[in-house]
Amino acid sequence: MSLLPKLTMIVPTFNRQSYALRTMHYWSGSGVILHVLDGSPKELDVKLLQKIDTNVNYHHMPISIIERLKQSIRYLITEYTLLAGDDDIFLPSSLEKCINEIEVNKDLVSCMGRSLAFLSDGFEVRGWPVYEEMKEYSISQDDPIERMIYTMNPYTCSKIHSVVQTNVWKKAMIVLVEKDFKVAGLEELQFELAVSYLGKSKAIEELMLLRSSENTPIIKSQPWLKGVPDWWKEKKMKQDREVFLEIMSSRLGDGDLNNTRRIYDGTRLAMDVYTAQYNHKKSFVKKLHQKIHFGLTSLLPGNFKDFLKTVINLNPTEKKEDHISLVEAANNLEDTGVRVDFKELNQIVNIVQDFHSKNKIFDN
Repeated sequence: MSLLPKLTMIVPTFNRQSYALRTMHYWSGSGVILHVLDGSPKELDVKLLQKIDTNVNYHHMPISIIERLKQSIRYLITEYTLLAGDDDIFLPSSLEKCINEIEVNKDLVSCMGRSLAFLSDGFEVRGWPVYEEMKEYSISQDDPIERMIYTMNPYTCSKIHSVVQTNVWKKAMIVLVEKDFKVAGLEELQFELAVSYLGKSKAIEELMLLRSSENTPIIKSQPWLKGVPDWWKEKKMKQDREVFLEIMSSRLGDGDLNNTRRIYDGTRLAMDVYTAQYNHKKSFVKKLHQKIHFGLTSLLPGNFKDFLKTVINLNPTEKKEDHISLVEAANNLEDTGVRVDFKELNQIVNIVQDFHSKNKIFDN
């Protein structure tokens, strides 16, 4: 029996209705409950939805992304939830394996598979490895603050597009939508930190996510937004940061004042660790190590300073993308021990090729 009916996918979209339609057709009849939250000014023509099954739901919501995500919480009736990009593509068999992993391992609240990026050049669907740090990745510390710190360095978005227990997803999303800080990428970090606090997570060695490079990322299309590292260190943003920390600690603390204070301090330290990766000034790094050494973590277990020294990596490296065919990239990934459903993958390649062979007449 398929496990997909246990999963709801939330898909925000804005002015990319052809990609939203591709996603809706892809999941139509699959068993997954899909909710597309369209913030475009113009509603999608209802005639374009006639051949899409009832498991897919389209909502025209010309409001902010934060408001749309807030609305999404009321649609969740399944055991698991996943937030997906409108142009990204997931392999159904891997989603089922993630669900099964959580159900078998009761400590887990989140599970993700491995990823490849893809792009159509007009002749071929090309692919290359991304998030390679997810190989055998897990966040399994018993202490929730330790999990938050570990998540943030070396940072990778291991939970924002993972299968998450719905009760945990809701709590994390409530943190995210309380205030729009107008800081590029901060919402993702809020979600990652919240889920890390609420439970353990892991990645399985299954190709799950095909990360689209077909469109300009929203963050890059909004260059006026301040980035997290700058926002976190600017003196004039102190009050903003205070609100951020209070939201994180009060929403996750569940009214326990001692626990709330511990989350407040732990979140602040996690953000210090995160921003240290993007700040090359030795003075900042030195100050961070001094904080760790001289007892900022006194609220944590006694061996936590050693733990921090283990996880802090101030010089992350990036591998250059190697653009080959998506199928060949998947073969290379399989050679490293990752399982790939090539039947599903070849179907996806055909979908993407067909999509790009037609005029994308629906986008606003």
